[in-house]
Amino acid sequence: MFEKRRLADFAGKYLCVVFYPADFTFACPTEIIGYSEAAEEFRKLGCEVIIGSTDSVFTHLAWVQTPRMEGGLGPMNTDLFADRSQKMARDYQMLLEGGVAAAAPSSSTARASSATSPSTTCPSAARSPRPSACSRPSSRPTAPARPCPATG
Repeated sequence: MFEKRRLADFAGKYLCVVFYPADFTFACPTEIIGYSEAAEEFRKLGCEVIIGSTDSVFTHLAWVQTPRMEGGLGPMNTDLFADRSQKMARDYQMLLEGGVAAAAPSSSTARASSATSPSTTCPSAARSPRPSACSRPSSRPTAPARPCPATG
């Protein structure tokens, strides 16, 4: 049920990493479900999709086991990752210190996605520039991606 994964597990593929603030919050489950439903199309292009937050694997499991009609995710076609150490969110410049909502943990991630090519481990990140129909506006500006240290 729970497996440890590393970036090396996705070697030779594009990787789309999707971050969201927290389970069972205003982060719109329809966006996460949309990535899950499009996972096969991504795979045909040589790209894997992983989705996650700083919540625990147990919280993710509860959200997946909650029916979609009740605000849950239901069955997923992508991996959900739990970044409890917040290292991955920091590495991808997605960590929002202080949280994004009253219901969110004291540090959570932006609603954002990042892509990594098969030839590098340096992510190209993009935060959502405007709120979706399912999210609240953020007072934080969209952050540009940091250049890859290996390429300048």
